[in-house]
Amino acid sequence: MQFKLQVMLLLSSLLLLCGCMTTVRSIVPKDMEVKDLSSAGRVAGSFVVNPIWPRRFGRDEPFFGYFGLKIRRAGSSGEGATVSMDRPEAVKNAEDDIDDNGIVGWTFVLPLLPGKYEIYSFVFYSIAVTLTPKRDFSIPFEVKSGETIYLGQFHARSFWGKNLFGMPVAAGAYFDWSDERVRDVPLIEVRDPAVGSTQWRFDAFNPIGAGENFFKMPDSSSATAP
Repeated sequence: MQFKLQVMLLLSSLLLLCGCMTTVRSIVPKDMEVKDLSSAGRVAGSFVVNPIWPRRFGRDEPFFGYFGLKIRRAGSSGEGATVSMDRPEAVKNAEDDIDDNGIVGWTFVLPLLPGKYEIYSFVFYSIAVTLTPKRDFSIPFEVKSGETIYLGQFHARSFWGKNLFGMPVAAGAYFDWSDERVRDVPLIEVRDPAVGSTQWRFDAFNPIGAGENFFKMPDSSSATAP
């Protein structure tokens, strides 16, 4: 896997330290803003992580403070929308949507204008660095008015390496992806009641193998770094 590491802005680091963040957020550029929800479609899914404690400094130890997916119109090359989640430990007084077999997280909903889109990148933030793929990839899907596309569960995973001094350092990240519609759909419809009046689509999206194997089935994960 090829990643790009960047130093984070000090402000973002301070926000993580003080815990003044929301749980799930979306940043949408003006050309993707939805002003009339009655004609929009939606994408929805869930983000989950392993709790940070107990500390192991191993494969399942998350080094990131928050993470997200990037979505844009198919065929465009500019910056798209970002849907992201903060780690539970970074948010004060937050209650998890999901607490399921040792993982915690939240559902998300993003209204979009009808048309063809793609997930083209992702981002993992920590206090020290920003981690993104070196090259954009493409996971295409089409949004239709009055429909909600279920994107699935994105389980954020990280793995570690060692520096010249033998100390653990962040080496990379990826997503385990799975279909958790039975659990997620009722939670999503609570988060955005308008979704309940739309038609769900469950076969319009599959990210497995996209990019440089950034999205995996959970049972394909191994004990060593990809």
